[in-house]
Amino acid sequence: MSSEDELKLVKLAQEGNEEAWSSLVKHYSNLVWFAISKFNFTFEIKEDILQEVFIRIADCIKMYNPDKASFSTFITVITKRKCIDTFRKFKKYNQEISIDSEKLFNIPENGADYPARECNCSL
Repeated sequence: MSSEDELKLVKLAQEGNEEAWSSLVKHYSNLVWFAISKFNFTFEIKEDILQEVFIRIADCIKMYNPDKASFSTFITVITKRKCIDTFRKFKKYNQEISIDSEKLFNIPENGADYPARECNCSL
């Protein structure tokens, strides 16, 4: 796709043209997938990120300014930011749910009756 065609499609998408938006999504899906694939996420998470990236692009497309960057750069920046946010979310989540089984269940060593469970997880 030439840069002129790209700009025409972007302007039409900014005006709400669904066919132009669909063409942009088809054209840039591989670029977004490639950027997401550089992160070590599961396939399902990558699919979720792909959808969320295009939702974000749709929300922000009216703010796109071709004088500042190419549309592919605009898309790549949004994609990388979403991947980093997702990575941070999982990193934070994994730290918060680290479980110490002795504290979690408080099981006596002598085999006496088990007390009620205590959950020290903060989700």
